[in-house]
Amino acid sequence: MNLHDLVVTAPKQMLLALAGQLKKAAAWGETNDVSADELLQKRLAPDMFPLLMQVKFISLQARETVWRLRGDEVEMWESGDTMDEMIALIARTVSMLDDVKPEEFDGAEERVISVTLPNAMMFELKGADFVRDWAIPQFHFHAVTAYAILRNAGVDLGKADYVPHMLPHLRPVTTA
Repeated sequence: MNLHDLVVTAPKQMLLALAGQLKKAAAWGETNDVSADELLQKRLAPDMFPLLMQVKFISLQARETVWRLRGDEVEMWESGDTMDEMIALIARTVSMLDDVKPEEFDGAEERVISVTLPNAMMFELKGADFVRDWAIPQFHFHAVTAYAILRNAGVDLGKADYVPHMLPHLRPVTTA
């Protein structure tokens, strides 16, 4: 497995799944008299960010990982605060990922990555460690949290909504 698969292909699949979850949630909300704005403000616990921020974070994590590994400046994108704007943010992020080529990560495993935290602390680690220990866990934390918020709100989601990219690989078990 290479960095491109880990930080472009896999996140793109999860972002597309999240977009599908949000569309399903919006339709569910219309049927159940729950506005998209209400859904975007749902959270799992009082001290956790709401769905809106989970979507913004997962999109940022995908872009930021690519930018850091390439040695680019991290850009902050305007994204708005509506369900349609969150779906558009995901689409824009996927489009950005579509343009990333594997060779753009040449040497990135050894590049030193610095991640400054809000508490004036900083992680400093090599690219391979950054991907394994920070980027992948952060990305999936927000993906799982967004899914869990929607499930907790009552949206009818299942495993197929979380990993729809696996459905083409589904086969019946055959016995000899």
